Amino acid sequence: LVTQQVAYKYPNRVTATVHLGGIPVHPGYPAAFKAIIPLVLGMSTLIPRKYFYRWFAQHRAVSPDVQDYMERSIAKFGKEKVLHLTKEMLKDIISGLPEPVTQPLMIIFGEKETSFVRKAASKWHAQTPGSTLNIVPNAGHIANQDNPEVFNSALVAFLDSNT
Repeated sequence: LVTQQVAYKYPNRVTATVHLGGIPVHPGYPAAFKAIIPLVLGMSTLIPRKYFYRWFAQHRAVSPDVQDYMERSIAKFGKEKVLHLTKEMLKDIISGLPEPVTQPLMIIFGEKETSFVRKAASKWHAQTPGSTLNIVPNAGHIANQDNPEVFNSALVAFLDSNT
């Protein structure tokens, strides 16, 4: 989401963009989506910290080692900060951008990414001429950590073709 904001606001400073587990923020999502924010955050606050960290990690990574790493990392960051960032991310998704980014675009996600992200990212690719779509096997939301060899190979190929 941040990449799209930067590419839109500073197009002369961005050569290409890579979106790992990302979705488009142009034109934004329906305001009704806004109703989900309090529901998601409210339900998340009810989950005890220890279980929240485990749940969060298990829904973003496939590899047990990566899940453990993510669980430890967000525990250091703190549940309140994770929920705050989630809220801000959802607000950015809803507000969107007035125009899509125009730089070359690589969309990449793990084959075990959430259904919503897989569908939105695939649609984004279909609607963006010249974009590149890569699906990383044996990977979830953080495909670069679940399957770094495949991710890095796809990233290098994209960068080589756009520099």
